Amino acid sequence: MNSGASPAFPLPPAAGQSAFANGTALPELTSAQTRWKAGSVVEASWSIYANHGGGYSYRICKKGGGAEATEECYQQRPLDFATETTQIRYVDGSRAPFFINATTTNQGTWPAGSQWRKNPIPMCNCDIGTGCGHKESVAAQRAMSEVEGGATADADLTDIITGGKQCKEVLHEFCGTKTGENTCLRCGSKSSYDCEECCPGLDKVTKGGYSYCVSHNPSSTCSKDNPRACFGEPYPNSYLAPGQQVAECPTGLMFPSAWDAGAGAGIGGSFNFEMVDKLQVPDVPPGEYSLSWRWDCEQTPQVWNSCADVAITA
Repeated sequence: MNSGASPAFPLPPAAGQSAFANGTALPELTSAQTRWKAGSVVEASWSIYANHGGGYSYRICKKGGGAEATEECYQQRPLDFATETTQIRYVDGSRAPFFINATTTNQGTWPAGSQWRKNPIPMCNCDIGTGCGHKESVAAQRAMSEVEGGATADADLTDIITGGKQCKEVLHEFCGTKTGENTCLRCGSKSSYDCEECCPGLDKVTKGGYSYCVSHNPSSTCSKDNPRACFGEPYPNSYLAPGQQVAECPTGLMFPSAWDAGAGAGIGGSFNFEMVDKLQVPDVPPGEYSLSWRWDCEQTPQVWNSCADVAITA
């Protein structure tokens, strides 16, 4: 994996690669070549490290002749899904493989008529997909009252603000609007919690030799004129099945899950399964192809791509 995120992102670049190098700069793989027959039905799978909702599609691009594997090339040969189900396979064998119904459409897709399949793992039931309905923590509430009333000893302030946690930098697009929840764009080095630059709409308060961010601004209030502040408000329906509990989503899910464990944000690789789809290989000339898996996210303005090499035979 080549990291293209913040320098503070915990995942390092691939071995032997510089940080932020292009994925296409990675050397060719030496593993056995995957071979597909034109017109046949094959399997492809994907799994979640951090869930962003949305949906995905598969495409191929012919290699060779000096042509690059561009998005335009992939769009010329989208693949159809061969069945209306997706198989769930637990990678450690803790559960036998099973099928769930898939939601697939070719309406409103690009290119026209191509197929797009819904990510079947629901996140939490608010627009941002995680942390729905979280109120300011007791610690943050105490901190705000002390900032306004000025009655707490400086030595205790770090624990009041953070509960012993470290300062955490977030990208601008992931900024929160509430005290103590994803509020710092750039951390300092004066203490375990020291923020040098707060997210928009929050005020930087300095006390006890370090700084932190608090919400005093009306922009943190959900309104028609400020829809961003509404992203964390839970939907009216929880979509949890009777008896189902999802620790990451106490307020509920975006939509019903296909099975109890198939829900949540899954950040950090906590989803121990892959989603396996049957694909229809088109009748194309034999040769070397690049297979593209494209994920159009819902909770974030992101498109993720992953590629593989396949040889298609007659």
